Amino acid sequence: MGLRTGVGFIYVALASISKEFGFARVSAKLRQRVAGALQQEIATYSDDLRGNTYGYVIEQDGEEVDACKGLSVTMMAIALRSAK
Repeated sequence: MGLRTGVGFIYVALASISKEFGFARVSAKLRQRVAGALQQEIATYSDDLRGNTYGYVIEQDGEEVDACKGLSVTMMAIALRSAK
């Protein structure tokens, strides 16, 4: 099962899907779920290629105490929805 993108191909073997999800048969519903995950990977990779990445820095008394950098626009949107 695979998808073609502007920069190449992304795919996953049906045997890998069966093993990952623990099903002997890969149903149409599971294929759609996996296709959605592959599309998410494409969106994240595309954000990275375009430089659409963000991050944050937490400072205390002018010193960096924590940071998270390199978050794609797509992943930030998912994180924000999950946080609500």
